[in-house]
Amino acid sequence: MSGPDKDVTTPSFDNLLLVMAVAFAAPFALGLFPRAKLPSVVVEIVAGIVIGPSGARLVEVDQAVHVVAVSEAFRIRYPLSPSA
Repeated sequence: MSGPDKDVTTPSFDNLLLVMAVAFAAPFALGLFPRAKLPSVVVEIVAGIVIGPSGARLVEVDQAVHVVAVSEAFRIRYPLSPSA
């Protein structure tokens, strides 16, 4: 059935926006502490644990977050360019 009678929900991108903001801000936050010798990916992972369902529960894994997570995992597992 198609048309205006069909109940279609629009996905919310609030959780995805928060995840992207944290991922964008992590390297800048690391730059505030130059003596900390951590890769930015470590800060991103720790921040993700803190804001995610295992921590403060600020972010829920909804459809948008799940799609981005799966596509990034696929991109990491099967890169387009061969590694040296």
